[in-house]
Amino acid sequence: ASCASKMPAPASRSTMERAFFVLLYLAFNATFNLFNRWALHMSGFHFPVVMTACHVLVSTILLLPLFSVGHYRAGNASVLSSRRVLRDLAVVGVLQGLQVATNNASLVYIELSMNQVVRAMLPVVVAPFAVCIEGKVPDARQTGALVLVSVGVVMAVFDKKTMGGSALGVGLVVLSLVLLAGQLSFASKMLHGLRLDSVQVTFYTGPVAFVALAPCALVTGEAHAAARLAAARPTLCLGILLGGSLIAVLYNVIVYHTLRLFSS
Repeated sequence: ASCASKMPAPASRSTMERAFFVLLYLAFNATFNLFNRWALHMSGFHFPVVMTACHVLVSTILLLPLFSVGHYRAGNASVLSSRRVLRDLAVVGVLQGLQVATNNASLVYIELSMNQVVRAMLPVVVAPFAVCIEGKVPDARQTGALVLVSVGVVMAVFDKKTMGGSALGVGLVVLSLVLLAGQLSFASKMLHGLRLDSVQVTFYTGPVAFVALAPCALVTGEAHAAARLAAARPTLCLGILLGGSLIAVLYNVIVYHTLRLFSS
């Protein structure tokens, strides 16, 4: 009995796990955004679509050993044989690739601080998606909080001193928010309903996101320009693409796991 009393209650463990992953998410979100800001604005690698496409593809490659053995290998057949799972993974993958690319592109035009101020609107943008896709309606307290967040962000964005003079940069962040809201709502429903874990979602959505972004990189000329830079400065490009991919795979796993914790 004394041993049982010392064991933390399930609700307590759940709260601790949620708090831990929220802190982990905040830390990796800051790290990833600071890395992307440096890479795209200061290092000379001004190719957000190419960088995002490489990050999502290399993330899948880094996870490939896990899917060659054990639990994940056994689950491959059931995932790949389900049209519903493949459809939902495709939607999440396309939205993920496009939202990360547009957010990264905004860092070419605006400071990271303004980027994060605008992204604070995410709960407001997610709310209508959650109503339509998940059937979750915010209560009065949540609605009040969403209104306060909206007012604060609007005041900051329309302050010319903080905005930095780039309507294009702010517009790209807003577009990325809409795409991210759709991604999170679909992923939340998928993680809860289909019982996939965060590693599986990260692994399977990577190639989809790459396929969605590759034509954009080719059409805009980013792929050719990035290849020229890679020939001239191979060490820099390799560091940006591989280093960013290592952060990206951990960040995506944390994002999807945190989302699963709060959607369960």
